[in-house]
Amino acid sequence: MGQRQAGGPKLRYKDVIKRHLVTADVTHTQIDSLASDRKKWRAIVEDVVVQTDEARTAREASRQDARRPTTEAEAATHCHICHCPFAALIGLRSHLRAHERRGET
Repeated sequence: MGQRQAGGPKLRYKDVIKRHLVTADVTHTQIDSLASDRKKWRAIVEDVVVQTDEARTAREASRQDARRPTTEAEAATHCHICHCPFAALIGLRSHLRAHERRGET
């Protein structure tokens, strides 16, 4: 959210705040009146922070879920020694080297 698009102008702090306040249904005309009442302003900003943090956490969780298999049946390979599931072959190879170092092959 804080990065500018390629070729776009640098964003001012005020522009970023306005964009975030849109999520709290605060129009640009209400900003000055709300900012004059400190208690209302802090309450709105805290709500926006909580909403933004929850949305970010949900996006991260969905990305993590998309990256890893949800069940063992969806895992690509298993270790033939300890039967650990692996989604990627490189992880299995590293795991097997660890078994070799321990003399478990």
